[in-house]
Amino acid sequence: MGEIIKRKHKHDNSHIDFSEADAMTEEDIEAAAKRDPDAQPLTEKDIKNLNIRRPNRENKDTDNE
Repeated sequence: MGEIIKRKHKHDNSHIDFSEADAMTEEDIEAAAKRDPDAQPLTEKDIKNLNIRRPNRENKDTDNE
C-alpha cells in the first residue's frame, strides 16, 4: 500500500477570515461550485478520455538529477 505523507502549509492563512465559508450550507457550496465554470463535474466522455499519469517508479530517483 502507498505511503501517506503529511506536509504542513508553508503559507500563513491567519489573516484570512473563513467565517463566510464556514457559514455556507452544503446546498450553498454545491450551488457555488455549479456556477464556477472551472469546477464542473466530469462527464462520462471526460472520464472515458482521462489519461492518468503516474511517476515511473523505476526512474523515480533519477528525475531530480
